[in-house]
Amino acid sequence: MSGDIALTGTLSINNKELSIDLNGHTITAANNQRAFNINGGTLEIKDSVGNGIIQGNGTVTGRGGAIYMEGSGSALTISGGTIQGFTVSKHGGGVYMSGGTFTMTGGKIYNCSSSGTDLSGGGVYMAEGTFDMSGGSIENCTAHEGAGVKMYPDSENTTCTFTMSGSAEIKNCSNDGVSIAWSGTSKFIMSGGTIDNNKGYGLWTSSRSNTEILLSGGTIANNEDYDMVIHRKVTLQVNSATVSGKIRNFGTITGTGSAEFTGTVVNESAGEIKSGKFKRIEDASPAGVRNEVEYEAYVKLIDYSWPDESTLRAIQDKAHGNAQLKFLSYVAPNAMTNTLTIPEGVTVTVDLTGKQVAGENAEKKIINYGNLTLIDSGTGGTLNIPIENDGTLNANGGTVTGEVTNKGTITTTGEKATQFSGGVTNESDGKIENGTFSGEVTNNGAINDGTFSGKVTNNGTIGNGNFTGAVTNEKTGVISGGKFDESKLTNNGGTLPPKPGDNKPDDTNKDNDKKEDTEPVAPVVKRYDLTVKNAEVTVKDADGKAVEFTKAEDGTLTAKVPENAEVTVKYTAPTDAIVFDLWSINSDAKLDVNVKENPLTFKMPAQAVTIEAMTQDATIESEGPGVLGTAAMIGVAGAGTAVLGYTGYMIGTELYLNTVLPAGAAIPQNTTELAKLLWTEAGKPAPAAVMAEDATDEQKALTWAVESQLISADKPADASVGRWEVIRGWNRVKEMK
Repeated sequence: MSGDIALTGTLSINNKELSIDLNGHTITAANNQRAFNINGGTLEIKDSVGNGIIQGNGTVTGRGGAIYMEGSGSALTISGGTIQGFTVSKHGGGVYMSGGTFTMTGGKIYNCSSSGTDLSGGGVYMAEGTFDMSGGSIENCTAHEGAGVKMYPDSENTTCTFTMSGSAEIKNCSNDGVSIAWSGTSKFIMSGGTIDNNKGYGLWTSSRSNTEILLSGGTIANNEDYDMVIHRKVTLQVNSATVSGKIRNFGTITGTGSAEFTGTVVNESAGEIKSGKFKRIEDASPAGVRNEVEYEAYVKLIDYSWPDESTLRAIQDKAHGNAQLKFLSYVAPNAMTNTLTIPEGVTVTVDLTGKQVAGENAEKKIINYGNLTLIDSGTGGTLNIPIENDGTLNANGGTVTGEVTNKGTITTTGEKATQFSGGVTNESDGKIENGTFSGEVTNNGAINDGTFSGKVTNNGTIGNGNFTGAVTNEKTGVISGGKFDESKLTNNGGTLPPKPGDNKPDDTNKDNDKKEDTEPVAPVVKRYDLTVKNAEVTVKDADGKAVEFTKAEDGTLTAKVPENAEVTVKYTAPTDAIVFDLWSINSDAKLDVNVKENPLTFKMPAQAVTIEAMTQDATIESEGPGVLGTAAMIGVAGAGTAVLGYTGYMIGTELYLNTVLPAGAAIPQNTTELAKLLWTEAGKPAPAAVMAEDATDEQKALTWAVESQLISADKPADASVGRWEVIRGWNRVKEMK
């Protein structure tokens, strides 16, 4: 090319050969038309100078935005130039293959998209044929799934083969780098290149026995969700390569030669790991992990029931001495169906993963004769189950709201500390070596250290600790050390440490008496109630020390705070569906603050303060009032009127949902309600995962919705959902039927 070209139509290459050197120039497609058709011919695109572009212009109707290729004898080669800005109304924003061979050694497919709901292949869509990518990149492409490359054989008798090697890159795409559907036969072979920084998954597969993933090099990492999802009947074979990404496996993983998996592999449902060397395996599969597999860490994933004693011992053997238990990402274990008994000689770590864990009823407990460690790799994890501790309880994360009876040892050994907000009874042979206690504590044994902000009744011994709450030292109680608020310490005949001057010599003279009588008395610091709702808070007093807060079951934080203490409140959204709006402040004092500022810092006034983070649906901003389309908007506002802003958006979405949802169905407000609505509409299909016999409909619905990718696996069961999430989920379920 010697200059820029604006096409007036689609250029068809039928049984011909065409080589285009862009030579640094630009080809602009005709308005709403693709650039090239290939049928039995050969098209070569290169760029000897650099900066050459093939530019889209509008939305192409049908498949293949820039290039549509069909026929087994067709061939496409790209070694340079950029194909960019093509949008298609169906599949294959950049290239659509229905047969033939596509060879990419350089160049770029950039910012191409498949615009409609449930459409795929923003960069490349393969219905049949071979794609060999040894260089170049597919970047910033958009689609409902398979935004980089979608492999979807169009019949049972067709085959798609995609090979990545060399310096090939698929990056920064929405909703999957590579996605492989369930029809026909698909092979993905990777010996080099990278798939990284994509939203959704790096590599996603559907359940299909004719799908093979063969890795001998390259990198799949740093993607938003899992880097690879290997579904049922799919085989992942790694030959003498290092896999660093996070994998979710429902199929079969085999590592040969020096194959090594340095990321976490989550093994679920029918998943099986046959061989290889692994850094960390999280396992919930009955098929499980073969004996030939090497691993450094083994974690058992659980749902609504604790393992029995024999299983714990077997897990401990697998985990090299520590039976690690972690809750599955898609379950809300708010009703554990049995008691967890940890026998003597068994070490168990329980990761709450930010879940709200409760017993099915008051009979369900945790009884520890061994070594129990509590951690919380998420945020806000709570354990509302009674604990009977006769061994060692390492309190290293989460919050315990259940009653605790301690006949062994409670301590904190990690960087984080468990918050005991329920009642704790320390029996005569029990020891509290360390920990954080905001609930009521009855001590009949020994307290040797710890932080106590709740009421403490002492019938035993206290040797050390920081006590900011009320302390009553009964007749049998002995306090030999520790830090107390003297105004909150009541001694009912117990033993207290001597105060300075209690044992003055008999020859104390009047001058000494006078000196002692006139020693300055520390001023009394007045404290005022601070209540914080729906937010995190940190408070530092005049000495820079942190003020301890009491956390209620609904998450409300309360404390007595000194006047002029520095208060910082921060709201962190639990889900992308919610955003911060402003602070609601209730106080007789006037605070000169910006209520839109998050985090917010102010000085504690000489008045009680209640502050709450107010939020709004993120879809108000991100989706806008036009999410329903023109027809729905006119239906709300009347012909010729545009519905704008928050009010119009809420009215519009409510009218739309009330129209399409079953009669009498309420609009879902959280993840569980949305999952149950979608599951019911789909005919209540059985989830693929093995469920407990007494699993509730809500549990089944959540599991099925996550497996069907209608709901993110990381979204909490009680998280709020926006109107647009409900509309999108409902439309997808209707399309699945």
